[in-house]
Amino acid sequence: MYKLFALLLLLVTVGAVAGEKGYIGLAVTVDAQGFFSPTLRSITVSPVLAGSPAERAGISAGDQLLEIEGHTVAGANANDFKPYLQMDAGQPLHLAVKKSSGEVKSIFLVAGNQP
Repeated sequence: MYKLFALLLLLVTVGAVAGEKGYIGLAVTVDAQGFFSPTLRSITVSPVLAGSPAERAGISAGDQLLEIEGHTVAGANANDFKPYLQMDAGQPLHLAVKKSSGEVKSIFLVAGNQP
């Protein structure tokens, strides 16, 4: 079992070649197996930045990301999600999130301009 901790201001504050860099405003803990081509077990939201697109969409620390743009997280190759880390400001993102209550929510948000 290999645990990979990624503190990313996820789907975060990474740059895109064209357009202004976008950010979602959350960090995650990634549980994965393998090193060079890790298979994801889960992605759990860590801190959410106050006033961020993630907070405005209702995402909270402890939420589990089940799907990103229709792609199931558990069992997926972590490299498949790299494109979602390079978002331009204004780019939409759809997530399926399991809240700490067990409720599964479909969340739509838009990458914001970096603060």
